[in-house]
Amino acid sequence: MKNIILIALFASVLNFGSAQLYYTIKSEPDSCVVKVNGQEVGYTPYRHKYNWGSTAVNNEVIFSVESPGFATWSETLTKKPKDFNQVRTVILEREFKKVNYDSSDVVIAFDKLLADFAEGRKIGEIHKSNGTIETMKWEGSTKVGDKDFERRFYDIASNMGLQTPITKNNALFAGEDSKKPMLPKYIIGAQIVDLNVTVRFDKKDKLKAGAYVATNNIKIIWKVLDKTTDKVVYSFDSENTIKTRNSSLYYQNKNLLSSYESTLVDLFNDPKFIELIKNSKKTSTSTDNTPASDAMKMVINTIKTPAFKSQSEMIKHASDACVTIVTDAGHGSGVIFDARGYIMTAYHVLEGVNKIKVVFATGIELDAILVSSSPKNDLAIIKIPGKGFKALAISGDEVTLGDEVLTIGTPADVDLGQSIAKGMISGKRSIEELTYLQINMAVSPGNSGGPLINDKGEIIGIIQKKIVGKGIEGIGFAVPVETIKTSLNIEVKE
Repeated sequence: MKNIILIALFASVLNFGSAQLYYTIKSEPDSCVVKVNGQEVGYTPYRHKYNWGSTAVNNEVIFSVESPGFATWSETLTKKPKDFNQVRTVILEREFKKVNYDSSDVVIAFDKLLADFAEGRKIGEIHKSNGTIETMKWEGSTKVGDKDFERRFYDIASNMGLQTPITKNNALFAGEDSKKPMLPKYIIGAQIVDLNVTVRFDKKDKLKAGAYVATNNIKIIWKVLDKTTDKVVYSFDSENTIKTRNSSLYYQNKNLLSSYESTLVDLFNDPKFIELIKNSKKTSTSTDNTPASDAMKMVINTIKTPAFKSQSEMIKHASDACVTIVTDAGHGSGVIFDARGYIMTAYHVLEGVNKIKVVFATGIELDAILVSSSPKNDLAIIKIPGKGFKALAISGDEVTLGDEVLTIGTPADVDLGQSIAKGMISGKRSIEELTYLQINMAVSPGNSGGPLINDKGEIIGIIQKKIVGKGIEGIGFAVPVETIKTSLNIEVKE
């Protein structure tokens, strides 16, 4: 009897190298290709039966899981496992191919995912374990899971090298003097035009991977809106089918999210979309850091200012040359200083915007383009089409303390129109090596870029900013004409 036991034990030791092993793989998404040492053996969920001696190559066994659009998952065993029944649950990561975009200043943003289906519309079927079939109907609002889809949009865009408001605002601290981020040039939205879901009970499921398999087919139209024109400049149709497995009977939102991700990756990899982004030029408000000494000189003619009988007459004259500047980021003020349609304003009113409109007190609106700028001095010149505009003269007189001044601008809502603020020159201040005229009157954000006007109706400065705080409310600052002419290289011809 002892001899029989010893022989059995000895045989067990001899056969240890060829003992039967199991390697079970479950995955998300479902039905992914399973390979062993590079050879396809089945689809997830899958249980592979093998023995080490006949399977190992160079003392290695490589298990991998693959699916189109996802990064391959793999595990390499370098020695025979002690656990004869290994189980792996694999969640495949979305695969991103980074694109080297030429125009890193072009920013894209997400709008929403729309599923404008009628309430109760059939979107699929659930085939239950008892053989019955339940109709799946659409329920909910037209907007689907805004936050989840928005988050994944920005995650995928960043991974693929696209610029978004999030990547443009990733500084840890953003002080008052930090560079203002670019506004999105393109707004991207998606509309689900067809959705079909089939959920089936898997009778053959013996691996406890989830008894129900959902096959999700989705058709999405992606649309790209150009904020400079407010027109859709590109549409992209995408269709995707993905399988997921769960123990629940009901269709889950994560299935829709997974399909959405796949169509989004298709959009970002689309050659025409890539071409659109790469060929997008910087907006008309691109920063011009050209030193004034190297910039093209702007020569303007001297404007003869009439003699006014009263201050109200002067204000009426000046108002015709003062304008409101409206952008997709807000509004500011400006002043025409040349009859050919050249307007002075503050650079921060225009920084990073996609479009500029000039609104006159009469309600007339004209598109404008950036001509030159000095970000350091917060100054810019824009131009509107046409000629013969009422313009204010740039003063050649020296500014002295106590001089009465006023500004005409749009401090509040654009619809409320322009208003006038009066005060006097209360000082000259040096802030961060730049000289400003200090004025003792309230200056609101909408006044930025508006003219500081003397009692002759001439421009003596451009309103830039104000300082607020305990005991100093109501103090404003303007860039003096000397700085304006130097930084923007303006020559007034006598």
